[in-house]
Amino acid sequence: MKRFVPWLVAVAGVAFDVAAFWPGQMSFDSAYAWWQARGGATTDIAPPVLIFLWRTCDAIVAGPGLVFALHLALFWSGLALIADSVATPRRRTVVLMLAVALAPVTWLLRAHVWTDVGLFSALVFVVGALTKAQTTKHRAWIALALPALFYAGAVR
Repeated sequence: MKRFVPWLVAVAGVAFDVAAFWPGQMSFDSAYAWWQARGGATTDIAPPVLIFLWRTCDAIVAGPGLVFALHLALFWSGLALIADSVATPRRRTVVLMLAVALAPVTWLLRAHVWTDVGLFSALVFVVGALTKAQTTKHRAWIALALPALFYAGAVR
């Protein structure tokens, strides 16, 4: 059961964030990136990778929702991977995850569709995947970390 606790917390966290903030809050920069993704002239204000990702997601579901959900999935699954890799009792696992998720910076930023959120969410996932690679000795986790690491570098 201990192995499922981080994932249950992650699913609950994603569900809460989606319920509270869907489809994600946008500033002028995010709205401008969305405009570019929808066919506007591309400028150097938003990273091309974010515009490409948004264009792809917008073709599936119009709006910022899928990009928002992707950032949430990266953040919460990375946090679950880290918590799953640390040998702690269930209560400490939940406290660790909630302490990180409810810290002022992550709490404030997770609601937004920003490149900074994509960056820190991708990096949390990378750290989680690399932690899992270290504890399980499975190199497949390193391969899973690489696309998220590319995304983190490309949005910054």
